[in-house]
Amino acid sequence: MAHMSGIRTRTEQLRQFVAGRDADLFGIAPLTRYEMAGEQMHPRYYIPDAQAALVIGLRVPKAVAAQVERHATHYSLYVPSGIRPGDSRLNLQ
Repeated sequence: MAHMSGIRTRTEQLRQFVAGRDADLFGIAPLTRYEMAGEQMHPRYYIPDAQAALVIGLRVPKAVAAQVERHATHYSLYVPSGIRPGDSRLNLQ
């Protein structure tokens, strides 16, 4: 029972941490939600001993989304997130 109490405490700590950082959504997903995902989409591809996935959602203005769809995005927008021009994560094809 102490283990479950520790999980609840950690979950609440994470919720409070994210709440103070302007995230629009926050959740914790069990890895069973990724059973049908492709290999590189599964959290364990990146973190083999992962037990859950932390999900954080940020609202994207429609104008920014439209630029991404037109491939007219200014890469400098991604720099604060640690993504740099030429990063394979920006390959939109």
